[in-house]
Amino acid sequence: MNRRRCLARIAIASFLMLGGAGGTALPGEEPSRPSLSPSPPKPSPVSVEVLGTVDAVNDPAGLLDESVVVGSDISVLYEIRPDASPDPASQPNMADYLGAIRPGDIQLKVGRYSFREHPERVQVTMVDGGTNAEGLFDGWYVYAPNPGTRLLGARHDLTIFLSLFDGTAQALGSTALVPVPSLEAWSEARIGVSRTVTTASATREEQFIAGKITSIRVVH
Repeated sequence: MNRRRCLARIAIASFLMLGGAGGTALPGEEPSRPSLSPSPPKPSPVSVEVLGTVDAVNDPAGLLDESVVVGSDISVLYEIRPDASPDPASQPNMADYLGAIRPGDIQLKVGRYSFREHPERVQVTMVDGGTNAEGLFDGWYVYAPNPGTRLLGARHDLTIFLSLFDGTAQALGSTALVPVPSLEAWSEARIGVSRTVTTASATREEQFIAGKITSIRVVH
């Protein structure tokens, strides 16, 4: 068999091994391969600062000092993951995002106090067209139960909260995660720390330190 015929048979065999795709591979050449598109980069976490002014202090046990009074500045700093997935058990008009803010990525400051030491979890909830006694509403909520603060010593069943409410149900268009809400879209915007109070007859949630949100912005 002469050299030219041998090379021709090698070329045909290579073509058949490649399934006829990508052209004929000649001896000494690499077979052509389809190019793969790179995976899109995951969105980076977003740091958000929420500022407010205290308008209610409910401290019958005298846990707080004089640095927390009506008119004090209050703030929450959180880091949120925009690509977080909703909890599979979420309802059609309400989605919980339990992994959007990690427990170590939220902190509330007011007066001399910093609430940030190991909350149990952080729950972010979007409500689009929820129903209450007055009709439909939208809601954007963040809850971080049991944050610690060294100045209060032992834990006191506290919860950091951010609460945005719109009684016209126009603020949201779905239950998709909104990492940085626009303050102008909400009729009520609250920030603070609540306290769980248990008595012989019931367990209820009370305001401990609460205020009105005055600004929400991304920080770098």
